[in-house]
Amino acid sequence: VDNIRLHADAPSDWQVTVTPALTQRLEPGAQVRVAVKLAPPAGVAVGDYPVRLSTEAYADNRRIESHDQSARIHVVAPPNWLGTGLLLTLLLAVVGGLVWWGVRVTRR
Repeated sequence: VDNIRLHADAPSDWQVTVTPALTQRLEPGAQVRVAVKLAPPAGVAVGDYPVRLSTEAYADNRRIESHDQSARIHVVAPPNWLGTGLLLTLLLAVVGGLVWWGVRVTRR
């Protein structure tokens, strides 16, 4: 198989990088690892986004038909470090207060 390309059909405004972009030749039984990097635009909404992967290849100067594959990319919200820090501080204050109160009660 010659001149193999992988195409990723991602949502609009997404950056798609396929490495390597072109595989010159693939012998029978051989494998090639291809990396696909998808970068959503800034401020993309949380949710699932479909991506369609398709290949284009030739053998003896004739195009080889292949089946498209679909993938689902799940975008999650970034962690809220401020809220986590405040919650941890509150938890430590409550535990510290209970320890202080327990020591004070046992000394009576």
